[in-house]
Amino acid sequence: MNGYGRVFTSENLALIKQMAAQGCSAREIASAIGSTPSSVRVKCSYQKIRLRRGRGRPPGPASLPVERSMDFTRQSSVVSYLPASVFAEFNRKADALRVSASALASMLLNVVATSDLYKAVLDD
Repeated sequence: MNGYGRVFTSENLALIKQMAAQGCSAREIASAIGSTPSSVRVKCSYQKIRLRRGRGRPPGPASLPVERSMDFTRQSSVVSYLPASVFAEFNRKADALRVSASALASMLLNVVATSDLYKAVLDD
């Protein structure tokens, strides 16, 4: 399967519309969904989604927020190291959900942080 069907899911299309409405550039949107700015521009053209003109800011870390009200212009990154077996399983789960591993990690961390689920997840 090519990357086209996996990147432009209905969830990512909704995210693209939201980010475009907030004035995000194709570069920023592409970074958030794991695509290229050119592909985002083409998809937006087909979907009649207006993008901000100009070069925008350099790409930041990928982030796919669960809450659609999140400010997409302020992003921070987290680096995580996993054992190879855990990483492989995480990638399989991301593939099954049709999102990138980075997007899945972002969604999970966002839910844990915004819902204060640290104790429940860590189960000390």
